[in-house]
Amino acid sequence: MDGIVAFILVVAAAWSFFVAFKPRVGFFLEEGWKFRDAEPSDLYLGVTRIGSFVGGVAALVMAGVFAFGGSGDPDPEPSASESRASTVERFQRDLQWKEDECERVKPFFEDVATWNDYRLANPEEVRAVAEANSLELVIKPGPDNDIVTVAVPIPGVEGETVTVVQLFGGMVNCSI
Repeated sequence: MDGIVAFILVVAAAWSFFVAFKPRVGFFLEEGWKFRDAEPSDLYLGVTRIGSFVGGVAALVMAGVFAFGGSGDPDPEPSASESRASTVERFQRDLQWKEDECERVKPFFEDVATWNDYRLANPEEVRAVAEANSLELVIKPGPDNDIVTVAVPIPGVEGETVTVVQLFGGMVNCSI
């Protein structure tokens, strides 16, 4: 594919250089055929020479990049079925990781969190447990209850977390 693009760019460069050296021919091919007894202005001829020359050089440089700059396509695109299978595998692996993290984190809060009519009665203790285990804790007070979310850092992704546990009205649930 790169060879075809390079060939097209070389042809475009050849055309640009032709028009740069023969701007009158370019004028008649582009605009002159539309009008009777049309002649290009000196400004048109000058701008066409410069623009065509610059365009030809740019086309040759790009052709060189396509022809010699790359090593081809070392990583061909996966087929649709391969791509889907890899997406499903990654989803299942991520889901399993999230379930494992939930099972690891959940016990920290089952014994510590105490509730008073759907309100978290000891938020400072719960925060201390989260901090001691490098977890992110968010307490969202609502009109009738508190919702507490616990997030863990995502491995290999600096500064990003994912919610794995939610505490709500005395229950501690996995957030999968």
